[in-house]
Amino acid sequence: MPRKEGLQDTADGVSEQDSELKALMQAVEAKKPEAMAELGYRYENGTGVPASLERAAELYQQSADMSNAVGLYRLGMLYMQGLGVSRDLRRATNLIRSAAEKGFAEAQCAYGNSILGRNRAEAFSWFKKAAEQGHAEAQERLSKCYCDGLGVATDLEQGLRWLRLSAEQGNVVALTRLGFMYDYGKGVEEDRYKGFQLYMKAAQQGHAGAQYNVGLSYWNAEGVERDEVEGFKWVLKAAEQGHVNACLSVGLSYFTGRGVEQDFETAFRWFMTIENDSRAEFRLGQAYLDGLGVPIDKRKAFEYFRSAAMKSHIDAMYNVARCYQVGIGCQPNIESAARFLQAAARARHADACYKMAIEYAKTDKDINMYLICACEKGHPDANYTLGLRFRDGTGLPAPSIDQAIKYFDAAQQRGHYEAMYELALLYDRPEKKDTFGSEVESLMRKAADGGCKRALQWLLENADFELY
Repeated sequence: MPRKEGLQDTADGVSEQDSELKALMQAVEAKKPEAMAELGYRYENGTGVPASLERAAELYQQSADMSNAVGLYRLGMLYMQGLGVSRDLRRATNLIRSAAEKGFAEAQCAYGNSILGRNRAEAFSWFKKAAEQGHAEAQERLSKCYCDGLGVATDLEQGLRWLRLSAEQGNVVALTRLGFMYDYGKGVEEDRYKGFQLYMKAAQQGHAGAQYNVGLSYWNAEGVERDEVEGFKWVLKAAEQGHVNACLSVGLSYFTGRGVEQDFETAFRWFMTIENDSRAEFRLGQAYLDGLGVPIDKRKAFEYFRSAAMKSHIDAMYNVARCYQVGIGCQPNIESAARFLQAAARARHADACYKMAIEYAKTDKDINMYLICACEKGHPDANYTLGLRFRDGTGLPAPSIDQAIKYFDAAQQRGHYEAMYELALLYDRPEKKDTFGSEVESLMRKAADGGCKRALQWLLENADFELY
């Protein structure tokens, strides 16, 4: 390989003050493969010598030619990443495997990682070899294999054992995973405080996933006292490393003012940093639709909603249906509206289910099916409508006052004033009065206060009640 000018690694040109580097270069001149690998590492990282990936590759090659495991491994990693050499994955894999076969734990772990997707059993065996030598990353990977049954029968006890060993060495992935297991009681007794402490250890070392989890812990008061500002600080740290969920959360925080001053423009910028993600696209659609942080642009809003909908974002499917219904950012298209609305309803979107029931469903069976789906999601109008159908027996074998009460009650609990009125009427029936009669007045007054004219009229006509 050609060498850059000015890059000399003979001992003669080294200051007497750097006796360690001088001794290393003398060892390289003496053709010692371990020294070649070490000097190559220094050139790779610019430690005591000018950084040069090309010179590092030369020295690793010389070491590898003498069958040195470290040289083989480090040369393989350069070929894997295309650093100082042309990228060559096959050659990289062969070099790393050669180093692994010589017992080098770091190579064993790396080779296991490289084949995990195509040969889990073999990957497991390499992780185990490296883990038994005390390699922290391999211990975490071995734990993952045991916990998830990758190349070996699932064994949570063994998984936790290796995970703890890795975490004890400070491996950030292990600390984060172990924190999660304590946080949610996976294989251990739930201990959110301990989970938070483990997250924090990894977060302080810069692990983005742990930083995100620390932020969520502060936000949700899980293992630590609630602190919206501190939570935002940690989520922001994760986002600045490109953690997708953290970027989305930062955007939402600026959008809602959670832990930081509300700022729609900054929220928009954070959503824009996330590529090809339906959640971010949906938020961008909202921003363009309502002019939040950007000028209103209904065409762009529709495009973002549709892109998110094509990735199965349920709320986006519903919004696309709305756009097609009335021509927001697109030409009206009733067939397309129905198609997206039905897709959202099949995904159990409450509003979509309700609209399918009242606007598109043709049979009583379909109407009731969609209404029940919406009711299960807590949709107040759906509960009210289904209550009416049970009261009157519409589309049902027979009326059912008890079922009507059930659905009216569910609707009124969510502030549906017409449902309050209907429920009060049913409670006032002779067969229900003994049980529920005492609730009639309060329901009627709440309904009237909420603007239900029928409730107000009922109160006016009932001499037993005083309005004021």
